[in-house]
Amino acid sequence: MVEKISQNLPFMPGAKETIAELKSRGMTVICFSGGFRSATGYAKDILGFDADFSNVLHEKDGKLTGLIGGEMMFSHSKGDMLVRLQKILGVSEEETLVCGDGANDLSMFKHANTRIAFCARPVLEKEASIIIKEKDLTLILEKI
Repeated sequence: MVEKISQNLPFMPGAKETIAELKSRGMTVICFSGGFRSATGYAKDILGFDADFSNVLHEKDGKLTGLIGGEMMFSHSKGDMLVRLQKILGVSEEETLVCGDGANDLSMFKHANTRIAFCARPVLEKEASIIIKEKDLTLILEKI
């Protein structure tokens, strides 16, 4: 059922192919999102990235409470989580590639040598080592 549903979802062009290629090169692919785990967990299963860190919509008795929580709540969250994962995985900043599109990605840009601004806001482009302006994730593969 997941495969049938996934054919109709509007993932970013090239997402599945790019993730598969990065993993074939021995890379660990992790999604940091200011969105919600109900979406990132689902995307993880379809696209094949290794882990996802996002936020949670709290519920009680099967109903949303209006409360949210999670690992990606603050402007520094992505950078903090990246540093923690680098230590756990034994990965240096030189070996780290990050990709983002907005100001909430700046904190992780500080901890990676390869910083991709993908269809990004100008504030992020200023800090990027690679800028991609077209909505095709496979373009990343041409730049790294």
